[in-house]
Amino acid sequence: MLFTPGDVADPAALRLVEQSLSLVVDYWGIDRDAIARDMGGSERPLCSVKLYSDWEAMGRELGRFDCAGTVIACDFTDPTSRNLPTSEPCAWSPFAVAAGGYPAGDWLAVGAHEIAHVLQRYTWHLGLDRTWVEDELFFEGVAEWTRYAIGSGNFGADSQSLVSFWLRAGGTLDAVPFYFEYDVGASLVERCVRLGGPQKLWAICSETRAIPVGDTGLNWYVLIDFTRAFREAYGVTWDSFVADWMSETRRTNPCPGTELRIRWGRDAFDLRSVLLRPLLRSETRADLERIEQAVVDRTASSTDLDRAEELLRRAPEVGAEIDVAALAAREETLKRYALRVDGARADVVNVLRLGMLVRRGAADPKEYATAFAGVVNAYVPAAVALPLTF
Repeated sequence: MLFTPGDVADPAALRLVEQSLSLVVDYWGIDRDAIARDMGGSERPLCSVKLYSDWEAMGRELGRFDCAGTVIACDFTDPTSRNLPTSEPCAWSPFAVAAGGYPAGDWLAVGAHEIAHVLQRYTWHLGLDRTWVEDELFFEGVAEWTRYAIGSGNFGADSQSLVSFWLRAGGTLDAVPFYFEYDVGASLVERCVRLGGPQKLWAICSETRAIPVGDTGLNWYVLIDFTRAFREAYGVTWDSFVADWMSETRRTNPCPGTELRIRWGRDAFDLRSVLLRPLLRSETRADLERIEQAVVDRTASSTDLDRAEELLRRAPEVGAEIDVAALAAREETLKRYALRVDGARADVVNVLRLGMLVRRGAADPKEYATAFAGVVNAYVPAAVALPLTF
């Protein structure tokens, strides 16, 4: 693994990330030599790692404000890779991992999640008989379960309790909300691991079938029939597995405070706080952070979330200096979410138009800020509540 600092230059941090890599590889039973062979036996590292202590700096460098970390494919067809100021993270490895929250946040857990994604990209060959939503749940679920498996977080309280509450309210895999993808995926994966161990699941997802071709000595590698492989490995059909998972998970009693945690995610408080941060006074930002921590600690009340909603709808807040550059950096993230909602296009176009004019000195920054905040509050919660779609 290659360490290419974001705004963190701490060799000890790299050693911890490398230890996490070893834990992930050992847990899933991944053949590192096979990955090296796929890379032509190269000594190149599996990935490079960029750590950040400044969330704002990470968001601006990556061109996105909706993640704690991400994997960047270093072929420069990945839009995120094109945002990097230099090619340094991609100089020696096919993938770069970015993780924020250093040193006091979840940077190690985020790093483990993203490293799992890197390993998936090297080895997974999911069959084509899955729906896209199911594939996405498996892809994110394995990465999210990885962080729990190596000792970061409490799966029962942090994910399973939320999924139980959601299923009891009528949730199904046919309509998993965008904001709920990681938790539902982790719950499915946890059951697979409990039934057959982690290595069985990874082996299924990584399996290909070699078919000799004539007398050339060459093989074609084709994707397996995942449904068949799952049935052979676990002794049940996928549909039966899902039905049993739903029944079992519904019987799990949600922890106190779960309903408010779901509301926090459903109404996109986290994402809206990040997008609107440049339009709020420091005291307001601190108040939102206090409420968020109370939600995480399960000590929040519905009044606290009502208060958070009120604070976000103050943007642009009187007394807050409008940072036009900070808003402009957030436009791509705003577009990514708002345009998922029918009827948002005209309002989004207006925000982009005003932003362009403000940067030319031809419009009022307050008008731009007001339009930006209006789109965030009107469409981002609706966007994250939509079900996963292809």
